[in-house]
Amino acid sequence: MTNHEMPPLERLLAIEECRRLMVEYGRRLDHGRGASAADLFTEDGAWRSPTIDAVGREELCAFFARRDALTDRTTRHVVTNIAVDVLDADHARGVSVAVELRDD
Repeated sequence: MTNHEMPPLERLLAIEECRRLMVEYGRRLDHGRGASAADLFTEDGAWRSPTIDAVGREELCAFFARRDALTDRTTRHVVTNIAVDVLDADHARGVSVAVELRDD
């Protein structure tokens, strides 16, 4: 079933679940539960940046656990401009802008 064949309500619910996933990611990082953020990724999920290359749940969990160890850091993630395209009943693609406010 493609996006065009999905009933509108199912498509909207899928979009909302993707939005909630993006928000939950920031909430876990902001409240000392970063290691559990790895659970929000697929088994082969990846976090890549100029300084981090963590692929798979084990590496992601280790990366987020190291982040949790920075107990003198306070962060708040603001996620906005979320755009989700539902490709079919099992796949979606999304982009957003995430701003991290941080105080060390």
